[in-house]
Amino acid sequence: GEGYGIPNEGCSLYRLELGLAVSDLLPHPDVLINVGANCNANSKSYEVLSHFYRCPTFFLDCPSGSGPDDFLYFRGEIERMISFLELQTGRRMDDSRLQEVVNHSHRAHNLFRQICRLREVVPAPTGVRDLGRDTALMTIGAGLPETVYYFENRYQEVKEKADRKEGIVPEERYRIAWWSGMPCFDMR
Repeated sequence: GEGYGIPNEGCSLYRLELGLAVSDLLPHPDVLINVGANCNANSKSYEVLSHFYRCPTFFLDCPSGSGPDDFLYFRGEIERMISFLELQTGRRMDDSRLQEVVNHSHRAHNLFRQICRLREVVPAPTGVRDLGRDTALMTIGAGLPETVYYFENRYQEVKEKADRKEGIVPEERYRIAWWSGMPCFDMR
């Protein structure tokens, strides 16, 4: 990623992403959807990837609020995205398939929330490495039936550990809250 021009001071996640693209280790996309709810580095990385792959990209702007106007705005953004995708693919959206994906996503998110709530138990039955993996899976696969299956099993595993008072740290005494990005270079 640095060799392509992403500065070392930039987010390592997006340098890695571009490095994988430059090394031809990521599949070549036909189109990119950039969800503007994460961070500026994420938004800019999609611009760079779109340039690198020479493919169209759509920026889905997400409001930061959760009021009625925010939901209306986001609905409009999703409708614009659907129009963009229909134009790019030459295919109409399948409403029943969308509903199926939304149902899977809803189920996966509910299970994920339940797992996160189990982290309140002392000692915590699951740790930050697991949370990172589970969050990544939610990010890329929430609408898949396989993801629901994974989280059903994951919830059962974490619930059993919580019930047994089996923690990721056997004699937990402290918890540290880390705001923003985790030090991913060394998860110990």
